[in-house]
Amino acid sequence: MRIIGIEKDGDVFKATCLSLKGGRFSVDSMETGQGEAFLERLIEKKSPFVTGIKTKDIFIRHMKSPLKSRRALRKILPFQLETLLPYPLDEVCVHPFYNHKKGETEGVFFTVTKQHLRNHLKEFSRIDPEAVSYT
Repeated sequence: MRIIGIEKDGDVFKATCLSLKGGRFSVDSMETGQGEAFLERLIEKKSPFVTGIKTKDIFIRHMKSPLKSRRALRKILPFQLETLLPYPLDEVCVHPFYNHKKGETEGVFFTVTKQHLRNHLKEFSRIDPEAVSYT
């Protein structure tokens, strides 16, 4: 399996081509370039893309709870995040990660405003990413 990770830094695109072999990732190539011609060369490789949203657009928040059930955590999450975020919940996308420990659950929540995500996807609409991560 091969995948291309790409980010944009100003007018420059930075791309890394990764392969999965025997359960391990390896870097096949790293390239930088500008403009449509560079994107066309990447598209011709016919590999899925993962784009990197700028870290400055991501908010990471942490939470601890005595709850262990995912269902119960999903129910309380909006109320907990409301106090942790500088913007309304209906304006954000949240990607949670949970770590269940003895007696409690630790949550890490990666959030981005829907507007930042829309802008990012518009910027990379030419390559239609399979996923969005962060740099």
